[in-house]
Amino acid sequence: MTSQLRPSATAHVDTFARDNLPPRSLWPELDVEQLGYPELLNCAAELLDANVAAGRGARPALRFQGG
Repeated sequence: MTSQLRPSATAHVDTFARDNLPPRSLWPELDVEQLGYPELLNCAAELLDANVAAGRGARPALRFQGG
């Protein structure tokens, strides 16, 4: 199955990335099944929960100046 990027409703008003993308005809076609990812992916679960499950829960998740 080939996935196409679909615009979604958002309150985000910065259009820099969208305005500077190449024409859609130059976008790559992403074969989601070949990558092994489901059509919908919960990034919080993948980035946070999967690392906790792998025993890396005590490691810092975010670093910032002064903290």
